[in-house]
Amino acid sequence: SEESGYIEIKPDDTLADVRRIMKEDWDDDMFPASDWFFQADGMRYTENQEERKKAWDLIGSDFKILSRKQIQKTEEVPSSIVRVKVDDVTVEKTEEIPSIKVPVNNFFLLKHIKDHPEQDRGLLIIGTFIQLIRGTNEFEKEDLIDENNDMCFQYRLNDEVANSNNGFVSVRRSEQTNNIYKTTFDVRAPLEIEAIFDHFPFRIVKASLGVELSTMTDRNNVKRLVPDLQLAMKAKTSNIAIQPPIIGIKKEYDDYREEVTEKIDQKMDRSLKFYFVTPFPKVNYTVKKNDCSKFEVSFYLVEMGFSKFIKIVLPMLLIFIMNTFHVFTNTVTDTDNYLGNSAAFALTVVFLLESVVPQTVKKNDWGRNTVYVILVFISLMLSSIPANFIYNNPWPAFFGNGLFFLTFFFPCYNFFLFQSECSKLKSRHFLHDFIGESKKFKAGTDSYEENFSSIHSLCKNKTRNHFEENGYIVETEGKIELVSYKSGSPKVISNSCKIK
Repeated sequence: SEESGYIEIKPDDTLADVRRIMKEDWDDDMFPASDWFFQADGMRYTENQEERKKAWDLIGSDFKILSRKQIQKTEEVPSSIVRVKVDDVTVEKTEEIPSIKVPVNNFFLLKHIKDHPEQDRGLLIIGTFIQLIRGTNEFEKEDLIDENNDMCFQYRLNDEVANSNNGFVSVRRSEQTNNIYKTTFDVRAPLEIEAIFDHFPFRIVKASLGVELSTMTDRNNVKRLVPDLQLAMKAKTSNIAIQPPIIGIKKEYDDYREEVTEKIDQKMDRSLKFYFVTPFPKVNYTVKKNDCSKFEVSFYLVEMGFSKFIKIVLPMLLIFIMNTFHVFTNTVTDTDNYLGNSAAFALTVVFLLESVVPQTVKKNDWGRNTVYVILVFISLMLSSIPANFIYNNPWPAFFGNGLFFLTFFFPCYNFFLFQSECSKLKSRHFLHDFIGESKKFKAGTDSYEENFSSIHSLCKNKTRNHFEENGYIVETEGKIELVSYKSGSPKVISNSCKIK
């Protein structure tokens, strides 16, 4: 059969840009696998080469989108063939490769978060993945072995290939017990940061790690092995857990004591630029088209709260006081000196408010930060008008100084909004969801079926009650279903947010 689709490309677009646009615009079934590469005239392009190669230079060439397992004898394997044109991409598809769902539980042990050494305001998460795959009669052990002789599914973290080459994940060891294949990974991955509250001088960011297990083909390239994520229903801490401090914490995890959370916070937070609103993450599993191979772990952190107050708000208060004296001497100060002093105040304010201006062009909106900056400069412009310019009338300068005073309403009002947002974020998490003693699964003695359940199967209406009974909720967003932890309010943890 033949199917057509199109994307728009620009002269400066690289193959990496083409990959991103295709993933955004096309349906999943238009690709041969979730982990694929470009091939042009028999030449394979690597991830690094895609970042450099201009797609415009290859117009008129024939491309093949191939699964990474389809390197040899590609003519015998169904694949997507792409012919690049000036304004569109045409896809010719052969019959689909049969898919086999492979049960897999992915345990994530969260150790700590620290600053990224190569990125300003970047963060790294340090942890451990444990991948538990249950073998079935539909595939063989050899089908799971990758090029490094490990029995596991490969990862994509925040849509980037993760392996030992880029250091995001690296295999520590692989084991097999009966029909259970266990692989342990070390994780050192960058977090994707998005501001969810940015009102001067307070900023709350969401730092997320999207984890996706990549589809693979068997050794004969005739079957597609699709990871089917399983949840450990007996204890959430068998899915995602926080590594507790070695000392200084008692085992009464069900007591929501503030000192317990504080010790976990101190252990998890290794950043000098951010601190946690709460060290307990938000967890979402994504179910799309009856498949679940993705989940996301998100933390909420505050970037420079009280430090901005010291560095910006207090100097602005000092400038306001000096400007007040300056305005009251308007009628007795000669014009040149008055304008010189006004220029000095304005230059100082420009330097101070540099960090208040929105740092992204993705959102071109008039938020409170923008309004605050504009009002400050309008007040300084009015305050800088010499009385001699308008018949010895100082009132425009007085009005400007009064407007300057009113701008301090913004940081005060934002403080209460900041506290309210922190309270909402804290109330969503249970301590015992991530900290606690749980019976570890033993491949030799425990039943996989009794300990784990398929996420996509549980999303069906008949079994959703089972989800809720075990502390999960299912939300529908269009064709996607999100499985997340139920919200709740800790018993003792304070609703106020620390200001540092």
